[in-house]
Amino acid sequence: MTRETEGTTIVTREIGGATVGVGTDEDEIFIDLPINRPIYIRVREGDHVQEGDVRARGTFELGSGGSELASTTLRTWAAEEITPETVTVRDLATDEPERWDREECEENLATGVVSTNLTDFERLSVVQTGPWDDDADRGDPHVTATAYGDDGRKFSRTYRFADPATDALEYWHQDRSIETFDENLAAHFERRIEQALAEDGYSVR
Repeated sequence: MTRETEGTTIVTREIGGATVGVGTDEDEIFIDLPINRPIYIRVREGDHVQEGDVRARGTFELGSGGSELASTTLRTWAAEEITPETVTVRDLATDEPERWDREECEENLATGVVSTNLTDFERLSVVQTGPWDDDADRGDPHVTATAYGDDGRKFSRTYRFADPATDALEYWHQDRSIETFDENLAAHFERRIEQALAEDGYSVR
């Protein structure tokens, strides 16, 4: 498991019946959901916060860029300042500022009352699985690379071995949600996946 959260001070809290890790740093909100698992949420100043739980919605409900929900009825705010006690946001529809209690905002993010937009994939895993004897189509070993987004979602792509004698891989299939990424987000996803595969000794044809 590749992680890029070193240096973040984490405290544990009970939120929604689960033990989660919550970052205490200024300028950002960070949540391990739950603690010691790869799912996480990170909100930096400049990111968006939107009503609704992006983790529970289908791909068809995402906007054209794939980073947040597509709805004209859901309120969306830009996070302008994050302090140890408060989060100052600006309503993107009315341009009105609001000030939230930081702890309440963290709880709302953790429980899906609100979501943040997808901007990065800080954690990745690479797992080789197979074979199975009961399914000829899945009989060969394959490799699944999973990128964990900073909005609490995960995105997986699976590869088959192009040459049994080497660790060269070829694309097999991926989550449909990846197809909604805009050009920049898709390119960033590709770089992160390729980096994770290379670190584990794989190459892609």
